[in-house]
Amino acid sequence: MSAKEHLEKTGTHSDKPNETKDEEEWRKMNIKIHPATSQFPDGKLYATITIEPKSAERLIANFRLIVDECDRDEFDGSFRFISISGFDITKKDKTVDIKIQALPHNKHYETMVKVSKSCPFFFSRQRFKLSPIIHLFYVKAASTYNMTIRWNHIGGRLAQKYVVYFDKTEIQYINQYSISPEMEICIHHVKPARKHTVQITAKLNNGRTTCESGVIDVNVPKGEKETYELVPINVIAFGNQNRQNHEVLSILNEQMPPNFPGIIISEEDDNSEKSDPNLKLDSFYERAKQLYQLLEKQIDERQKH
Repeated sequence: MSAKEHLEKTGTHSDKPNETKDEEEWRKMNIKIHPATSQFPDGKLYATITIEPKSAERLIANFRLIVDECDRDEFDGSFRFISISGFDITKKDKTVDIKIQALPHNKHYETMVKVSKSCPFFFSRQRFKLSPIIHLFYVKAASTYNMTIRWNHIGGRLAQKYVVYFDKTEIQYINQYSISPEMEICIHHVKPARKHTVQITAKLNNGRTTCESGVIDVNVPKGEKETYELVPINVIAFGNQNRQNHEVLSILNEQMPPNFPGIIISEEDDNSEKSDPNLKLDSFYERAKQLYQLLEKQIDERQKH
């Protein structure tokens, strides 16, 4: 037996206990997703992902996001605090059910599917900042996509004009006389299998920027997808009946900011069996009052500048 064969043989034997241990950890692993607050404005939610046992974290390559029983996207398996933005909060149903599925490094474990329990997230339909909603329509005749970008006006005190950026280049300017309660633009002939960024900026007439949306990453599919509506070439239908079912969602590795305008879930809220209902209600109103005062202060500060 050669030295190489001996090393391979002994190496195989020494790896077997580790492989058995890893497989057992994957088998016992549980995934949990926790909302960061009881409700979310702006069509953006924050959550925490926990893995039990913690030692099983190293076995995860990626996570798969499942929204209302539909696979939506994949993201890095190292994420523990996530934000998901781009939800259309104008829909009648203000609640989405979310699951997280773990995808293993070792392909042999794929038969042992690991998915968290469904967790409901509630949207308040309130808007405190620019939150674009993006849809992609596949144009079969041209083998390209049309991208619609829709957002709501955030008020004349903060926005007297809007600038839309596509891949950091200004592509649309909307002045004060063209602003409406809900605005929508369309980018035609977007090629498949490309990555783009979208951002919207609100300005005053003096040119000062008052509000910016986050930079949204848009991954255009490789080709026609069943989840996208087919729209005839050069025809864009803005009605809900022709809009695709799924928005473009952006997943980031970030925690909820400390000045988030929502109701924070505390340990007291989670331990409902031990909490007195009247005390919980008083605490709820107190935190709501504090957050309202914080929001008023932020608006006053913006008006001074």
